[in-house]
Amino acid sequence: MSFVRLAMVLAFAAAMFLSLPTLEAQNNAVVPGANASTEGTGTTQAIFLTGTDSTVQLFVDSTELTNFVTGDQINGLSFRLDAAQTTNAAISYTQFDIEFSVADANSTMQGLLASTTFTTNQGSVPTVVRSGALTISAGAITDGSSPNNFSYVIPFTTPYTYTAGDDIVITVRVGGLTGAATILDTVPTNQAHLIDWQGNFSSSSATVSTSTIIAAPVIELISEPEMDLVFASTPVSNGGTIGLGNFGNHGSAYTHTISIENNGVEDLTIATPVSAPGSLTNCTATISSQPDATVIGGNSTGIDVEIKPSAPGLYSCTVTISSNDRDEGTYVFTITGTAAGPAPEMDVFRDTNAIADGGTDNVGDVDFGVTQTLTFRIENNGLATLNLSSAPLVTLTTGVNITSVTISTEPTGTIPSATSTTFVINYVTSAAGSWNLYVSIGSDDADESPYTWTVSGTSTNQGSTGGGGDDDESCSTQGTEGSNWLVLLGVISALTLAFRVRRSRSAS
Repeated sequence: MSFVRLAMVLAFAAAMFLSLPTLEAQNNAVVPGANASTEGTGTTQAIFLTGTDSTVQLFVDSTELTNFVTGDQINGLSFRLDAAQTTNAAISYTQFDIEFSVADANSTMQGLLASTTFTTNQGSVPTVVRSGALTISAGAITDGSSPNNFSYVIPFTTPYTYTAGDDIVITVRVGGLTGAATILDTVPTNQAHLIDWQGNFSSSSATVSTSTIIAAPVIELISEPEMDLVFASTPVSNGGTIGLGNFGNHGSAYTHTISIENNGVEDLTIATPVSAPGSLTNCTATISSQPDATVIGGNSTGIDVEIKPSAPGLYSCTVTISSNDRDEGTYVFTITGTAAGPAPEMDVFRDTNAIADGGTDNVGDVDFGVTQTLTFRIENNGLATLNLSSAPLVTLTTGVNITSVTISTEPTGTIPSATSTTFVINYVTSAAGSWNLYVSIGSDDADESPYTWTVSGTSTNQGSTGGGGDDDESCSTQGTEGSNWLVLLGVISALTLAFRVRRSRSAS
């Protein structure tokens, strides 16, 4: 292989590599940092995952939070099992409230919680990052390592905005446990004056109990994306199902749009393209529109799944979306429905351009003041006859900058399966500038009736109006061509004359 070819191959490979999605590391902080990869040595206690209602407070020194810069938003908290424990049973609380605040000046100076009154240790108005009930599914807090992974994240509904250099105080109030208490990995309190922990066995207590808790959990503060899916205003859980019910017909394709939300604070990176749906039952399915590869915090993107039932009855498919969401990096959901018998399916085209129901067909630039012509094709891609039901079959409405619009060729009103019909629109734009008109066709298509779209474009030049304009131009062209012929004949005549004169002189 030549050097040039080798360089081209390497450049292509590099481009392909750089085009792959990068699942970025997140900006998190393990507290205390010394235990990021080391099991804690605190007395094993349930801490706040306990069967007793309690209020607990944690002091965290700013030196434990150097992963964060001013403006970073903390949007979750995680913990891990003690290495000797097995994975958790299902746990639920009726109350699990978490508050974040700056530490008061005395606590900051002493490097620990200075007061036995909870509110005194809060040097700023606390941010309630979450409140209300909390359910942790069985097995969500994983085991099998030493230390175990931070596998379960308590997401915040309101992020806490951190300022670099601040010591912070975290206050947790829990109550109404159902299920077994869980033993977490812990460290001794006031470890190197970087972390301190105290509490009271009452979820409404304002002060610390006489016996201070002597072990604090190893936690991870989270600043990362959080992917959630929504279909028709209803959340779709990871591993969940979108149930369409009695929806669709055998042989007709239907598009379902699912919203992908980033309810975290860091960018959500989605591995695109998302693969075609799998586990197909009685249907074919494709991803007809891919989501954005990057979704910034607080924003969303969409993914379109097109499903065509293969026969009447139950159908289903499974969609898998991969991302850099830490605890839902592989998000899987199923779409199910029950199809009825064959039905028509109307699609519209201009030449090879597919026109979606509710869409826009931009035809570009045309001359104004003269009649323009557009031909559209109606296809029936369903398995039953398509019947157009409007009167007239095609309804036209003038929009902006349109003098007139008419139908010069009507479509047929009955379109058998796998066939098509055409119709022709004549229109005249009024002046230079943008223009549009509207088309509507009613039919017995189950989900696209009436089928509507906008035809749009621009007009830059005034066209010839026929008769005078065209005749003048034609006469001018013909006159030019006639003059050209006369000139040519004159040249030929002159050459002929010169040739004869020369020949005559030679003869003499």
